[in-house]
Amino acid sequence: MLTALFTLLAFHTSDLQVNAVASLTKKPSRFGSSIAQKERGSHPTIQESLNNGRFIRLSDNTLWEINPGDTPITQSWITPAEIISAPSNNSDYPFRLTNSLTGSSVLARPSTTVPKGSSKK
Repeated sequence: MLTALFTLLAFHTSDLQVNAVASLTKKPSRFGSSIAQKERGSHPTIQESLNNGRFIRLSDNTLWEINPGDTPITQSWITPAEIISAPSNNSDYPFRLTNSLTGSSVLARPSTTVPKGSSKK
């Protein structure tokens, strides 16, 4: 009987470990977990995309120049998705902007102006 109890306990502990690992590695759902919902509203949202996704203006009025190779990604970003900025390892584009709705990310750098001749798209 003691052996059966230890076997049951070992199985239960193993199951908890598997569930813990699964919850740590699981991608958040589109609707987000309770933790993500608590963070909702703490990041700026896309205000506008300029020059076919080459520049992104956020609701905090920051302007970002997007790495040219990443513009196909930003062209598909829609408002009002929250954007999370984090450092990147790229010296030319030292930030990574991540769309919290799609999970897609791009390399970017802060900008102060959009070049003349750029259009709002």
